[in-house]
Amino acid sequence: AEQEEDSHFASSVDRALASGSADITTRQSIPAQYQNSPLECFLWVITNHPTAVSQDDIVLGANYIKRREARQKWESEGGRQLLDLSMDDEPFEKAGRRYELPREIRDMLVERVVKKVLIDSDDMVDSDDDDDEEEEDTYVGNDVEGVETGKEAARIRWTVQDATVVVYKEGESQVPHVDPCDATLLVYLDDGRRSAKSTCSTATPSLDGGDTCFPMIGCRVPVDVGKVLVFFSSTSPPEGGLDVMSLHHGGRVQCGTKVVAQLMLGIDVGEERRQKNTSWFKMISVALKQ
Repeated sequence: AEQEEDSHFASSVDRALASGSADITTRQSIPAQYQNSPLECFLWVITNHPTAVSQDDIVLGANYIKRREARQKWESEGGRQLLDLSMDDEPFEKAGRRYELPREIRDMLVERVVKKVLIDSDDMVDSDDDDDEEEEDTYVGNDVEGVETGKEAARIRWTVQDATVVVYKEGESQVPHVDPCDATLLVYLDDGRRSAKSTCSTATPSLDGGDTCFPMIGCRVPVDVGKVLVFFSSTSPPEGGLDVMSLHHGGRVQCGTKVVAQLMLGIDVGEERRQKNTSWFKMISVALKQ
């Protein structure tokens, strides 16, 4: 990975020198203290002659810098301790690729998945009440216009904070981490049956590996296309701090391709509900508990 990054930094500098759009034409024009480091050369050129470097080179270079910083973080003592928590037998090598989920697909998943998994206005029941009276409406999404004042104190409002699709190919996994949100929904879209290549040893290509792993509780959740995995990464409201027991990672894919849509959700609860110390179990749809 570092060779790939350095190659890009060096070639970007060469293209900038050859562009003729800066008053530098040779590497000797770059201060000597930067010349032994492709990254420092790259940074010096884009800082002092930004118009000489193409936008594509700058964007890719920035991504490589972020990747290098992340790798250095994981190579630190604390990072190695986290990596040691992985439930994979083999060491982490490469992360799956993450893409922004198209808005229309995100909205479809909110309607067809989120609102069926998490409580809504039709099935939200307060188990603390003996008469099991129906609670006030739950609002899902960013639009809070039109909320009646009387319902604000008892509200539960979910907001989509991040929506991505992650593709894991052979040899790819994820490092142990805690999601920076309240709830995560993973929708398994592909188990490799349509995308595995001839490197698979099985007669019928399918996914080998790729479990979603929770090392703190010793749990592995295998990929099952069409199924949804929901878990909570914070303590239940009103505290809302990160819950270390939710530490998880995508297991290493040994064969095939794993594709998963990921929705990270934040919760906003009204003061009345905060005083009831709501548990996450109460956030799950009644239909799923039966």
